[in-house]
Amino acid sequence: MDRFTRTADIIKAYYSYKQTADSATFVKKVCSFFDFIKDESLSDADLNLLLFLANEAGIPQYYDLLKSKFTNAEIGDESINSLTMSALFHDASLIRGDSKLHRYQKHVLDSFVATQRNRYVLTAPTSFGKTFLVYEIIQKMQYQKKILQKYALDHGWKNIRFYIDDGISGTTFNRPGFQEMIADIEAGIVKRVIIKDMSRLGRDYLQVGMYTEIMFPEHDVHFIAVNDGVDSKQGDNEFTPFRNIINEWYAKDTSKKIRAVMKVKGNAGEHLTTNAPYGYMKDPANPKQWVRDNDAANVVYDIGLYVMDGYGPSQIARLLKQRKILTPAAYYESKGINCNVKPQDDPYGWNASTVAHILDRWREYLGHTVNFKTTKKSYKSKKKIQNPESEWVIFENTHEPIWTESIADAVRLARQTRRRPTKMGEMGMFSGMMFCADCGSIMYQCRATGFRREQEYYLCAGYRKSRDICGSTHSILTVILEELILQNLCKVVSYAREQEDQFVKMVMDMDEKERSKGLAKKKKLLTDAEKRISELDRIFKHLYEDNITGKLTDERFKKLSADYEAEQAALQTQANSLREEIQEEESKCANVERFLSIVRKYTEIPELTPHILHEFVEKIVVHAATDPHSKTNRKQEVDIYYKGIGILEMSKVFDIRQNEETA
Repeated sequence: MDRFTRTADIIKAYYSYKQTADSATFVKKVCSFFDFIKDESLSDADLNLLLFLANEAGIPQYYDLLKSKFTNAEIGDESINSLTMSALFHDASLIRGDSKLHRYQKHVLDSFVATQRNRYVLTAPTSFGKTFLVYEIIQKMQYQKKILQKYALDHGWKNIRFYIDDGISGTTFNRPGFQEMIADIEAGIVKRVIIKDMSRLGRDYLQVGMYTEIMFPEHDVHFIAVNDGVDSKQGDNEFTPFRNIINEWYAKDTSKKIRAVMKVKGNAGEHLTTNAPYGYMKDPANPKQWVRDNDAANVVYDIGLYVMDGYGPSQIARLLKQRKILTPAAYYESKGINCNVKPQDDPYGWNASTVAHILDRWREYLGHTVNFKTTKKSYKSKKKIQNPESEWVIFENTHEPIWTESIADAVRLARQTRRRPTKMGEMGMFSGMMFCADCGSIMYQCRATGFRREQEYYLCAGYRKSRDICGSTHSILTVILEELILQNLCKVVSYAREQEDQFVKMVMDMDEKERSKGLAKKKKLLTDAEKRISELDRIFKHLYEDNITGKLTDERFKKLSADYEAEQAALQTQANSLREEIQEEESKCANVERFLSIVRKYTEIPELTPHILHEFVEKIVVHAATDPHSKTNRKQEVDIYYKGIGILEMSKVFDIRQNEETA
């Protein structure tokens, strides 16, 4: 291929690059063109073209090497056209001192951390490019150290010690190396502190000022910032405080940009966590996607089954420890994965908080992406603050689930309700699922060492706390409750399996009826709240008029206003909540198919187990017994709410055992 054809091809490649942004292909073609033309005779116009191509490709040093062969051909600014000048300005950041880097080299160097293991594929079109890249990396590893060491030795300071905090943000002063230096200063070991520039000390101008203007002078420490010309023995540098402020502005601006990028990514459905949750790992082929980590995923699945069996976080932790399952931190360490959790001495030392953290991520284990769960008050703070669920952004079915819907429902219910083990350390089968029909309080299991099984019972927590909260015990024996639930469950499952069409119609009709009843109640509450809010507005007006006319003192006006404002604020919150609930209810329908899919798994249910209970039942509501002390007239209603379909007419069951025994 002749020179004319090659030149035409490279110009075509340039215009193609501008349209497609395929920089890799363009760089290869430019390098190939340079390798071809290096043996040709070149004019000033040729060198202009080569300079332009070198800068567009991000390999300015290639032009310098080629140009050095032609000492008689000098290129000045006047001979560079406007397009080439734009390219030079665009790639000015590629110049490092006396060295020039192509874009990939610059990216590698900018992301390089000297204190950790760095892996890169060193790609360059020539051996020169690879050698140059390795050289620059070595230089970066020792760059600051070499500067400071040379400065100290040039001034005759030989007893040198380095305090290094690579890879840790300068916005925090809780850095191991920095804290070690401060401790040595306070111990009188350090006489002089030398840094490359003020930003290396920190990016909080108040903190930096406290150390440089108060602490260091108090301990007679000689402070030097080499590149910034700061030397405490030469007197105050008036520009230093401004430089510290600029350093902090830089950190703040960087944080703002990172937040903006994270917001865009989060709203687009990308995962925002550094590491995937325990049970998942990043897909090697696509790091933005989570895939199952089978070993850990099996443990997560077992944890879900434990919840369905009625176990709480503490009990699950003990079971995992007995099974000698590695904790998440120990597991990551065994796999060579960096995580924020420090491994404990006991690699099997599971605790309740670790289990609870896994349970709280039930949405992720159901296959959903949840973004913006936490935030930070500022870029200076490392403490995470939990955002309200209304601010979360959830993307459904983004990765393979580990838990089924039934397991996730059981976990969600367990985390929403207070589930306490008995004094004997056991968790009742119905714990967290039972509620009082009158006061809405949770019901808990009562048992003791001396109790026979038929004496164990569930009691309303509101009744025990105060008779003003609930006036009746709503107590029910555990054995009776188990029998009632098992009988009704078998009846419902049998009917759903044998007469599926009729069952679907019954559920839909019941669902519509219940929703209509619930909506009517909520709409009335909303109307009453809105009416009271309007009344309070009129009261405020009258109070103000009475205060202006002198009928009401300022002190009395302030007190009454505060009381009414508090009431109105509470009503406004209630009204907003009711509007959301009404809107949700109006768009809600019974998920019959989901219930039927669970029904099809069971041909018979010989006994009630925690797993079966949590798979079918959402909650149980216990009514007060009629004439609770009577053996002949006692009757007690129990409402069973099934998952996905709610309460049915046939799921309202009654305990009439005393009547039957008497008869």
